[in-house]
Amino acid sequence: MISTNKNHLNKCKAAISDHATSLVSTADIKKADMLDWPQKTINDYYNFCLKQYVKPTWNRDTSTLDLIGPKNAVQNAERRYYQLSAEIHKEARIHAVARNVIWSVETTMDSNTWEQYSYKLNGLIEDAKLKQHPHVKNLFEKIVVVCF
Repeated sequence: MISTNKNHLNKCKAAISDHATSLVSTADIKKADMLDWPQKTINDYYNFCLKQYVKPTWNRDTSTLDLIGPKNAVQNAERRYYQLSAEIHKEARIHAVARNVIWSVETTMDSNTWEQYSYKLNGLIEDAKLKQHPHVKNLFEKIVVVCF
């Protein structure tokens, strides 16, 4: 900026600073425990943030995740963080439930030949049993109807 009037320069500088500040947002997610996240999920989240022009900074000592960037993008990155955290906690719960029971299916009626379900499906079935849901939808394999 070039001007002979210093007062005009200060007004312009303040207007530019205010405008830039109004476009940028920050979010601090407290107790952001990313230690349980698989490295692939961390990488995917980091790339998601970068594509949104959000700078994520995780402080391991204070367990906070700082997000800086455009307002809408920061909101999207914060929402995505909570979605991923919910998915990871659900996976951990299913993993814990699956450790106790092994579910199998008879391959052919009255054949006495049994096939064990996958570890993930096993956990989903046990979780459904604990919640007393009559069926399990597993997008990766089959829809399983279980009579408890």
